[in-house]
Amino acid sequence: MQLLAMHQAAENRQTILLRAYDGNAGAQYLLGLGHLTTEGGVPNYAEAIRWLRASADQGFADAQATLGHIYRSGVGVVQDLPESAHWFQLAAEQYHAEAQLYLGLAYRFGEGVDRDSAAAFEWISRAAELGYASAQFITGVAYIDGDGTERDAETGVEWLLRAADQGLSRAYIFIGAAYAEGNGVAEDDEIAMQWFTKAIEEGDVDAVRLLGDAVMGGEDVGVAPDMAMQSLRLAAEGGYSEAQFILGRVYVEGMGVERDRAEAYAWLRLVSCHT
Repeated sequence: MQLLAMHQAAENRQTILLRAYDGNAGAQYLLGLGHLTTEGGVPNYAEAIRWLRASADQGFADAQATLGHIYRSGVGVVQDLPESAHWFQLAAEQYHAEAQLYLGLAYRFGEGVDRDSAAAFEWISRAAELGYASAQFITGVAYIDGDGTERDAETGVEWLLRAADQGLSRAYIFIGAAYAEGNGVAEDDEIAMQWFTKAIEEGDVDAVRLLGDAVMGGEDVGVAPDMAMQSLRLAAEGGYSEAQFILGRVYVEGMGVERDRAEAYAWLRLVSCHT
């Protein structure tokens, strides 16, 4: 059976190679990917880019998006952010959701293009419309903050809920924050705690850190310090080392609570047990 599988794989590779040389854009894309992900060998970036570019030049959106990532990361090539944005743009115009997201991020951070919050929102929201969960999350936050668009907290929460429905746990903490302060939804501490708990149960380290920021006066996510503290304690008691470490710091430095070195030591000792 193993020999048969190997023979079939070799035949498939040969078919892809022949079709790529025959000018088939899809085969050229697969061949390019193959040179990037050679099992047990060293990726051949020159050949990968050669075939990906051949495919991309024919308008194959997946190849264009892949080139965008390659030039953005600078892995195997000299990093070239304008070149990255160029390829993301071509793929985005073909309704490639991931390319739309990354083109939006390029405009947001000025990576290869001029920084433009309105253009960033336009492209990221297009990806959100196509169902890309990360784009839905960013779109939701943009509406809540009025970043690149008019502020509309109610619409923002709707987008966050769409991202949450796809299991993007980072959205849970922002939905919880919206309920905690009545931003776009009716204020409801019980529902807020349900969302915070859900984020913690998913083991979302970023969510735990955001709660820590709320306690320690860092990033403002609209979470009251006492509620954030309650959620952090739940996470710490549930065995999450990130929450245990944050609680240790909180009690060492007396941030939002009275200093308590014994309490701090107890939490930090649990962290050391994980390492």
